[in-house]
Formats: sequence, structure tokens, C-alpha cells
Amino acid sequence: GTSFVNKSRGNTKLPFMTSCLLSHFCILYAFALVSFSQAVRSTVHEASATLTSREDCDAECGKWYTDTGGMSYAASCKRFCKMAVAGEDACSTCKYITDHSGYHKACRFFMTAFLDSSNTDCYHKPLDTCSDENFMDATCSFVGYEVVKKANENVQVCIDVHAGQHGASYESTCEQYVKLAAEGADVCETCKYVIDKSGFHKACRFFMTAFLDPQNKGCYHKTLNTDSCPDEAFMDPNCGFVGYGLAE
Repeated sequence: GTSFVNKSRGNTKLPFMTSCLLSHFCILYAFALVSFSQAVRSTVHEASATLTSREDCDAECGKWYTDTGGMSYAASCKRFCKMAVAGEDACSTCKYITDHSGYHKACRFFMTAFLDSSNTDCYHKPLDTCSDENFMDATCSFVGYEVVKKANENVQVCIDVHAGQHGASYESTCEQYVKLAAEGADVCETCKYVIDKSGFHKACRFFMTAFLDPQNKGCYHKTLNTDSCPDEAFMDPNCGFVGYGLAE
């Protein structure tokens, strides 16, 4: 899965990777990402990972599950726990995990309640001992197979378009926003909560609109900052960044 980490990288500009050498830009960046996450989805079940390493996940999962060859949550526990410890976002990750055979439910549990030390009913306990309301979230439910297919196609375009680029590029940012586009996320509501520093807001607008519009020949499946795709082809003054105060 993918989390909402804006790794803004450019075709003609070196964006945030360079700016981040200045500490106050880093602080602004981190603040904006938190605000954006809070603005676009519910985080009531999002738990901070209390384990510090992948080995911790193996140990905790091993207390409850053993790889015996039969039905077991051992693999799911280790997989999703490690993703959470690595900083992956539970909502962004689990909504691309099928809801058949309990996979989505396992993803939600092992990335949230299982790691939430404030939840004594679920923390480091088996899935079947924790009620669904402790970790399931309707706003982060499985997006469906058609959306997964479209999102994967979009992500592959991002990979192809940015192939061969060295150093900074917008590939990961592209992947993030084309997946949201596949899900049907509203462009204005999404991008207006994305910081306008270092090209993040611009990248959001571009990859959710002109980049995916076959009618826009100058921008379709092109890199951001391509000469044939001017800002007016995808920017909207009515959907600009709302500012830090409103993004809280």
C-alpha cells in the first residue's frame, strides 16, 4: 500500500528534497501532511505503531499464531504489523485489500487495534477477541476490484512515464494521486488540503486531472512541468490550498 507521503520530485525543478535541508520547510511539510490526512478521512481507529522493529512484529504475532500449514492469521499478522511499523497508512493500505476471507478485516486489525496500547481489549491480542468497532472503518473499506484494476493501470502509467529519470522525480506523487483519482476522490476537495509549497498542490491537481485526460494531448501521460502542459490546463483558482489554519 501506499501511504499519503508526498514525495514531490520534478522534471525541471528540484522540489522538496532540496528544500528539506532547511528545517523550517520540513516542519511546514510535516504539519501540512498531518492536516491533509485529518481533513480527508476519519482517523478514529488509526493507531500509532508501538512496536519499533519488524522483529517485534514477528515476536508478538508468534505469541498468538503459529505457521502450522492450516488456517492461521500468522502471515497476515506479521505482514500488516510490519507495514504499520514501517509507517504505512492503515486506510490507504487496507482499502486495497480484498474483503473476502477476512483479509481486509485482518489488515485493519493488525495495523491499528493490535498496535494500540490504549486499547486494552485488542492490544497484542488475537483478532477474534477484539470486536470490529475497535478497528473497522467504513470510510476505509475495500474499494472494489474495478477500482483496484484501474488504480493499478494508472500506477503503471506513472512508472512508465518516469522510467529512466535520475535523481528527483514525481513518480511516487503521481502514484499517490492517480490512485485517488481511480477511487473517484473529488479533485478540489482533495487538493485544496495539499500544501502549495514546493509544488505539492500543483502535483495533486495535475496528476488527478490533466495527466489522466486523453482529451488533453499536451498533458495526457506526460511528466509534470512539461512545456506542452501549462498550469492553466489543470490549476483552479477556486480550489487553491486552504491555508494552514483551515487545514487543521
